[in-house]
Amino acid sequence: VQNTNRNYIQPKQKDTLFWCLFIAKHGYKEYLEIQNHYGSRQMDIQKQISQYIKENPTLLKGLNVRITKALVQEIISDLLTEIKKTSIYVLYSYAFYFNINIVLMHPNEKCYLKVFSESESFENPIIVLKKTEDEQYLLKDEEMTMSEYVELQNDVFCIENHIRPLKAISSYKADDLQTIAEKLEIDLDERKWKKQDLYDEITKLTKWY
Repeated sequence: VQNTNRNYIQPKQKDTLFWCLFIAKHGYKEYLEIQNHYGSRQMDIQKQISQYIKENPTLLKGLNVRITKALVQEIISDLLTEIKKTSIYVLYSYAFYFNINIVLMHPNEKCYLKVFSESESFENPIIVLKKTEDEQYLLKDEEMTMSEYVELQNDVFCIENHIRPLKAISSYKADDLQTIAEKLEIDLDERKWKKQDLYDEITKLTKWY
């Protein structure tokens, strides 16, 4: 494990994203107690969540990414099959079901994706996940405090959503892009940046999936 991951837990199962969320909700002790029944426990939870989404289909409307009816059906069918790897769309449904707010750090740690279960509801705990270069997920062993979250917002760039990390270029003034570039540690003195070039460089650094 790299030094930077010292305070992170990495589940041993293939679907590290699901088990990170399970540990965040139920605790590491309960995770260890499952022993050899990880597959059936995951399937049970997925069935419960798919039922929950069927009964509350509008829940996913409050997200920072557009969820169509067809996509809701896709999420439900994903949950009813044995998932080898939890998708980001399914991650949104877990956030709602488990009542947790998620900060998902990009592998470069210069930007993050925010998955909040209600629009900016801070009553729910904020957990921190990190995606690694080899597509695994780690869970920070402590929840994020409100002051840590405020600091993160100030220092690190929050992407729009996992499909399009940035809005259209016309939505930004040159100053806005420079502020984002500073958070991403792009060297603005290196050369005279044209607006489009800076936008492209930011897009490259924040590319998610």
